[in-house]
Amino acid sequence: YAPFVVAVAIDLSGIVAVMFAGVTMRHFAHYNLTRVTRGIFLPTVELLASLCETYIFLILGVSVYGLSWTSLDVKFILVAFVALLIGRAAHVVPGSWMINRL
Repeated sequence: YAPFVVAVAIDLSGIVAVMFAGVTMRHFAHYNLTRVTRGIFLPTVELLASLCETYIFLILGVSVYGLSWTSLDVKFILVAFVALLIGRAAHVVPGSWMINRL
């Protein structure tokens, strides 16, 4: 909670601050846990993360029914989809090429 509050207080992204704090804390906390604790705690955290992710996707899926289908802009959707495909190809193809060459 503290990284979120500090980030918001200085007009930065609280979500990115929490993510960065979690990544940093896992790096330091992982090696301070005993093997038994790691064997129990880490799968539990992974389970909770999976449940939270499932919950978010359920909420997103249910919110689709609240959309007004009469005000959808088909041109915008098609342009966004094409941009998505171009952006994905621009990152996946060079990344795959570099990984396969190393």
